[in-house]
Amino acid sequence: MSIIGPKSRHRHITYNICLWLTVVFLTGFHLDAEASRQKVTIPAPQSVLDTRYVYLVEILNKSMLRTVDTHGPYELIEIEKSVSETRGIKELENNTGLINLLWSSTSTIKEAKLRAIRIPIYKGMLGYRLLLTVSGQLEALKGVRSLADIRRFIVGQGHSWGDITVYQHHKIDVVTSPNYEGLFKMLLQRRFDIFPRGLTEIYTEHDARKNFLPDLTIEPSLYIYYPWPYYFFTSMDDERLAARINIGLERMIETGEYDSVFFKHYLSSLKRARLKQRRVIELTNPMLPKATPL
Repeated sequence: MSIIGPKSRHRHITYNICLWLTVVFLTGFHLDAEASRQKVTIPAPQSVLDTRYVYLVEILNKSMLRTVDTHGPYELIEIEKSVSETRGIKELENNTGLINLLWSSTSTIKEAKLRAIRIPIYKGMLGYRLLLTVSGQLEALKGVRSLADIRRFIVGQGHSWGDITVYQHHKIDVVTSPNYEGLFKMLLQRRFDIFPRGLTEIYTEHDARKNFLPDLTIEPSLYIYYPWPYYFFTSMDDERLAARINIGLERMIETGEYDSVFFKHYLSSLKRARLKQRRVIELTNPMLPKATPL
């Protein structure tokens, strides 16, 4: 049995106090670092095959990274379950905490509710809509030369997508679905005739599904165009995050990094689209705010 004398006991107590203070200091430092890290909570993809968000997250991540020197560390957090655009806007508008950033096409209504970072994420390319369809529709689509012609076909869209207003404004019939993957199956079931997809979307969507949806095809000679700028949005109250992303995007544009990321993802699609060899049906967008950067 060992006996700790007064001096040993004093050294033991002093050591324990120092150890405790060290733990408190390191824990406090860690908590302070966690608290200072800016968290950006973003929507989840709509399905396991939904690759649309890959480019968006890369652009967002790099814009945040370019501002670490001036705005500090950050963390991107993807929520566990996907939400519709309509719900995402409501969550952001009401500051519920589910997300604090989303990406979307713009409109006067959205910009009245949310803070838009008015740098077009897709460089305007999302407004060039190529047509997913089925092989049985290709012959009929060869005859499309005008708006009156395109009105003979029913368009498929997600039920909360802003594009619906554009098509309905031009008296084009629209069928909707709340399920992103369901739209591809509905097309094959002839629930609608064409599924217009952005130039930045259509090839990856088709390539991911063509093996198990073999009748899914891209119409080769036609596209629809309407102005469709796509922005990052924060809540009206989150000026700090919006300003940071705006600064980061501008820095990326200045250095050429923005173009580099964009063309890494979409140069192949631009070449495959052969827009100059296609006929175009132009539509107007009645929802655009004034002086909107496209």
